[in-house]
Amino acid sequence: MARTAAGMALGLGSQSVLGESCDLLSALFHSSMVGVGILDRQFRFRAINDALASMNGIPASEHIGKTIYAVLGSAAAKVQPAFQQVFESGEPI
Repeated sequence: MARTAAGMALGLGSQSVLGESCDLLSALFHSSMVGVGILDRQFRFRAINDALASMNGIPASEHIGKTIYAVLGSAAAKVQPAFQQVFESGEPI
């Protein structure tokens, strides 16, 4: 894609870079042997990879929209404080 001054000013020249970055992140997320999940502030799964789903014992598709309590039962009480800390502080653990 040719980058014009107008396109650069509007950030349009970076669309292919953004798309490529999203593709790379998606590939890493889905191929990782490390369990990865994304939760919203209500502790609902918004995304999960197969590695974490396997650890939890249910398919990834069955996690989406459910809270950590619905998926993990009483074990959720052990991890919820850490997630809450991240949401409140904005800092990783």
